[in-house]
Amino acid sequence: MRKADKMFDKLGYEGSKVNNTVGYINEKGSEFILFISEIGQPKKICIHRDNTEYPAMSIQELQAIYQFCKERGWLDE
Repeated sequence: MRKADKMFDKLGYEGSKVNNTVGYINEKGSEFILFISEIGQPKKICIHRDNTEYPAMSIQELQAIYQFCKERGWLDE
């Protein structure tokens, strides 16, 4: 298990993968974060929270997102 997976788990998210998309969904199913990687396309992150037009995230979620991107080489360093 990667560090990002552990971080998301600690925040109450469960991970899954379908084709070129990795997703983390919370226990209630009302929030999810998707990481989309299509060949020849820019990497994308989709954040969804039910009942809100402006999904906000915690600093801990932001750290987990950063860790995910770092572990998969999505960041130019």
